[in-house]
Amino acid sequence: IYYHNLKTKKMLSQNLSFDKLLIDVEPEVWKLTSETKEIGGYNCYKATTLQKVEGRKGIMYRSVTAWYTPQISVPFGVQNFRGLPGLTLELSIDGKIFFKVIKLEFSPKEKIVIIKPKGKIISSVEFNNKLKEMTLLRN
Repeated sequence: IYYHNLKTKKMLSQNLSFDKLLIDVEPEVWKLTSETKEIGGYNCYKATTLQKVEGRKGIMYRSVTAWYTPQISVPFGVQNFRGLPGLTLELSIDGKIFFKVIKLEFSPKEKIVIIKPKGKIISSVEFNNKLKEMTLLRN
């Protein structure tokens, strides 16, 4: 579950293994480029970042490429990847994991109500420490 509040610019993520914890996700630092391509009739721009991932093998970095369109000026993206000056329509991680918008619907018939998930808010560092503790307990 991902929750993004545009007013406070806060992003919370709820990991399925820890349903009572909400991870306060720090925004990615994007490098915007002038490279463009068309996706679904929208002019999109390329942005890149490196995502720091802490795992059993230590700290690794994954290359993330996003294609966003300023024609839809909302900073939403895929999962935790947000903060670009337009909607992300395509995203790839290490050139192996791909996400792509298939359909956009701008006029839903029902009003959409987004409710903030409930749980204890912890930082990404605290969450990673919890994962390490669990790994140590299993060994």
